[in-house]
Amino acid sequence: MTTREFDSLDEMEKIKAIAYNGHDLTKREDESYYYNLYQIDSFLVEEKIKKVSGGSSFLSPSHFSTKVEIEPYLEKIMEARKN
Repeated sequence: MTTREFDSLDEMEKIKAIAYNGHDLTKREDESYYYNLYQIDSFLVEEKIKKVSGGSSFLSPSHFSTKVEIEPYLEKIMEARKN
């Protein structure tokens, strides 16, 4: 799958693509969101889930288009590679 193919999918198809083809790399969170990072073929995809009172609200997954977007994950990825 390419990023162009991924971008052409609707939200439910993107979720299925992650479930069937994604490799879970790491997770993180901040005050407002939970984030999950996956690899699909040769690109990275981030799920962003908004924290809301009484639960959470899922936002459509998106692929990374710049190196800056992966920066928050680098430390966790490097730690995982050491183990």
